[in-house]
Amino acid sequence: MGVPIAANPPRETLMYAHAHAPCRIGIAGGGTDLPAWTRKRPGLCLSLAIDTYAHAVAITRRDGQVVASYRQRDVASCATEIANGLIRESALIHGWEDGFEVHTLSEVSSLGSGLGVSSSIAVALAAAFARMSLIRNGVTVEPKWLDGGEPIFQQDVAKAAWTVEIDRLHRPIGRQDHMAATHGGLRIYRFEGDAATIEKTFSEGDAQWVASHLALVTLPDGHDSRAILSHVSRTQQLQDSYDAVPVALRAIETHDARALGAAVDMCHSSKDTIPGAVTEAIRYARKTLLTESHGFGCKVAGAGGGGHLVVVHDGSDDAIERIGRSCGLPARAVRPDLRGVQSETQP
Repeated sequence: MGVPIAANPPRETLMYAHAHAPCRIGIAGGGTDLPAWTRKRPGLCLSLAIDTYAHAVAITRRDGQVVASYRQRDVASCATEIANGLIRESALIHGWEDGFEVHTLSEVSSLGSGLGVSSSIAVALAAAFARMSLIRNGVTVEPKWLDGGEPIFQQDVAKAAWTVEIDRLHRPIGRQDHMAATHGGLRIYRFEGDAATIEKTFSEGDAQWVASHLALVTLPDGHDSRAILSHVSRTQQLQDSYDAVPVALRAIETHDARALGAAVDMCHSSKDTIPGAVTEAIRYARKTLLTESHGFGCKVAGAGGGGHLVVVHDGSDDAIERIGRSCGLPARAVRPDLRGVQSETQP
């Protein structure tokens, strides 16, 4: 990776880094970033980053201890003793073994929301540790650009984050969430083997249009996405999701909300073949939303099983209120994040 690996900082020097990374709504192609698909053919995922964030704060300590604060607080003498695998491996991959404190926070639950929160935390952690490593090594962060127009630093952060989750923690997930959290906006990502690249970037206007026709409905229960994703073993289970990408692409290019709803429905049909992804409660809520709120399309977010429903609507002023009233569940509007992961440091 291009991010310099740092030795542990001098104890007399205090550094601070804060990073935040957006969550995402997967619109089409979900699951085709998994090895079950990418081992045989390239995958495509259309994702919208949203203005719901995961945060990571890293601070160096003079006493050499390691403190990790998440849902609990760990105090250790070195990083290898941290119970939280995401924090532990994020520190170690960037060369931080002791003498630091980390705090993580997400604006929605990281347990089964369907919005890619755990990967957003991984991206925020990678960005915070990478920034501190750059400062420690005396590197001035100048923008270096790839042919596709993306900063090298951003892609390094994405790679570090998915290396932690997939290679070190062996989570049965793909790379879509890390790419969306890193790059932001409305994009189509391409996955081939172990590679992840940006296939298409939509305009800010397109991102705003898509967001204005989406609602998130909060379901009573979350889910264990890893357990659900472990059941994805056949490419046929994901075919409808893959085929939905060009349908969604045309819908966005023509600003056709009904067609976007049809693409989202195709993705829901794909999830219906995966054990645990679509419960009876989800089926009932989805049917109610589509019939009583006149939604154009609806699917369960993320791996499924709970968390949120994504609803495509007509964009009218009363759409969110109408959707919430129809199902008796909390509904909220969607706003896009156009910047991706952001970080700041203080030496």
